Amino acid sequence: MHGAAGNPTAIGARVTLELADGARQTAEVAAGPGATTPSPAGCFFGYPSANPPRHLRVRWPDGTASRHEVTPAATVLTVAKPAN
Repeated sequence: MHGAAGNPTAIGARVTLELADGARQTAEVAAGPGATTPSPAGCFFGYPSANPPRHLRVRWPDGTASRHEVTPAATVLTVAKPAN
């Protein structure tokens, strides 16, 4: 995740992954365990190969939203907050 200036790791973003059958999984980007041991900001989702992801929706910390298509072969997806 790449957020806006002042919150480049998009802490607080809500990410929803929609699968081919319409099922959804939602996660929130959170800060790492501490300042001395930061972890990368991101969300991790699991799904069966028979039900791949279709798209990803992000509700950014400033309240704006974006939608991102997911290609069937994607295993890692990096999204950036669109410019307003």
